[in-house]
Amino acid sequence: MASEGQLSLFDIPLASAAPVAMPEPLSPLPVAALHVPRALSYSALALHDRCGFSYYAERVIGLRRPIAADEPLQGALLGDALHRAVARGVEEACAGLDAADRAAVEALVAAWDSSALAARMCAAGEIAHELPFAFVEDDVVLRGSLDLCVRDAGGGLLVADLKTTALRGREPDAVAEDSYALQRAIYALAALRTGAPSAEIAFCFLERPDAPVVRRYGPADAGALADEVRAAIDRLRTSRFAARSGEQCETCPALDRLCPAPGWRERAPA
Repeated sequence: MASEGQLSLFDIPLASAAPVAMPEPLSPLPVAALHVPRALSYSALALHDRCGFSYYAERVIGLRRPIAADEPLQGALLGDALHRAVARGVEEACAGLDAADRAAVEALVAAWDSSALAARMCAAGEIAHELPFAFVEDDVVLRGSLDLCVRDAGGGLLVADLKTTALRGREPDAVAEDSYALQRAIYALAALRTGAPSAEIAFCFLERPDAPVVRRYGPADAGALADEVRAAIDRLRTSRFAARSGEQCETCPALDRLCPAPGWRERAPA
């Protein structure tokens, strides 16, 4: 009971209590994208297609694989040394390399110099080396460089990309289709968007320099090429960055550090 002069809550008629308005439920927040690429290269898109987690570890988090001082040149490092040697000569490109690495680069340069494709490019005119390109597709800047590029008599562009990829008994054409179709689409689209009437993209696997894989494109192919590039960008935009086991694991910066797919050595193809 309330004391005199005090009002008890029990003295207030229930009917006089104002109803409490319940707030409207909040709309769910949109799910934030894991990664919004603004600029990409072929190598980034290809890495994502091989293994989403490796892409995330290298291109988003920024992990780098430690390289031992006595590790032989391989992969991108070998490719870079080869491209420098073709463009500027073996002496400059191999400065600082040990005898084994130098021999590997010299052998690759000799294989290229002896090829019919090299002879064709030299006969066509002045060859541009490491020619940079950039174009916008689906609001993303695609950047890269063309290993070797020359303009033919009709104004078309002939682009050669030198491959140090081990074929392991496979035909060059099959390896190009399995592993480098997207690179070919990006290079062809870049060449056509310069206004060239045609673009020939040639992959020269230096294990088999006698069997270049060459495809020719014209302006009518630009739409299909753009669709192929857009599909790769969309795969990245909607990716959950799942890990995939394979031969790419050996050079992944997340190997034995963050990789959620242990046992890749047992599952990787021989």
